Amino acid sequence: AGQYSDMLKICQKWEASFGLLEAIAENKSNAYRGLGDMKAAAGEWDRLSKNYPERRQYRVKYADMLRQAGETDRSSRIYDSLLAENPGDAAGIGGTRAPGDRDRDRDRHTRITRCG
Repeated sequence: AGQYSDMLKICQKWEASFGLLEAIAENKSNAYRGLGDMKAAAGEWDRLSKNYPERRQYRVKYADMLRQAGETDRSSRIYDSLLAENPGDAAGIGGTRAPGDRDRDRDRHTRITRCG
């Protein structure tokens, strides 16, 4: 846990100097995940999606992280919103996948980010 706490402190210093950047938020999210705080990990992607609403991949990642945090209702609403914007991307969003299927998660994320 010490390495994740250290990583988080470094990221917070970077963010104070450089502002909200994807690389910093992603590393903060990874640190929170390592510390077992999935809600805070998801929160980093939520901040990105709110600050850069045109970046579809941030909302996808936020929904994925919410699902991992057990917040399936919230994640489903985001997936539904993404589908409403692009109805042809149902396979890319993959709302019917089995929880924890990492290969399909990775594949889905790749397909969605290519569209966004």
